[in-house]
Amino acid sequence: SNPNSLVRRILYTVLSGSLPDECVGDAFYVLSGALNTPDEDIRALSVIGLSELGVEPISLIPHFTGAINDSSAYVRRRAARALGELGSCAVDALP
Repeated sequence: SNPNSLVRRILYTVLSGSLPDECVGDAFYVLSGALNTPDEDIRALSVIGLSELGVEPISLIPHFTGAINDSSAYVRRRAARALGELGSCAVDALP
């Protein structure tokens, strides 16, 4: 299966609220790994998916702060927005 297709399917499942709880860990693994793909759209979608997964905010901060340094302005904006949505727990993580 195409990794980009997998990220898109996970994102759809997360956004539709139909991701089973037992799959959250696997989704986190796939989406965080996809932050390193050459495709900027997939990196941005991964940020969106991670922000909607419902995992502990502290586990997201390193991924979002890394994405703030992405070569793509689109990915950087998504990461900044995602960090902002984490609220006070992300204040120390902001550059």
